[in-house]
Amino acid sequence: MPVEPDFWFTEGDLPDPFIYEVSDQNGIVDLTGATNIKFSMTNRVSGAVVIDHVAGVIATSPGTDGKLKYTWVTIDREIVRGDYSVEFEWDQGGKHYSAPTYPKAWIKVVKAVAV
Repeated sequence: MPVEPDFWFTEGDLPDPFIYEVSDQNGIVDLTGATNIKFSMTNRVSGAVVIDHVAGVIATSPGTDGKLKYTWVTIDREIVRGDYSVEFEWDQGGKHYSAPTYPKAWIKVVKAVAV
């Protein structure tokens, strides 16, 4: 059975927000008080960074559900088809964190179908 991406969208589209639930061996991570939350997206083949530590990512509900959300912006419509690794980073309680660590979350951008 093939492995599926965590999220996918069609190039040129502005998809729904990407939401990632942070968890560890103890379950869902409480992100209450998380600051400096950033999102990065890198092409898995070329290594090209297409979104570089963009701020403005938010923790939802207000962080107790362990979810981080990246809301796509107009410039993201220029992301071309391919496979991308994504990562969130944040500060909390005087420490710096990132998730997911390994493997990175996978976003697939597919080619638009001509009409």
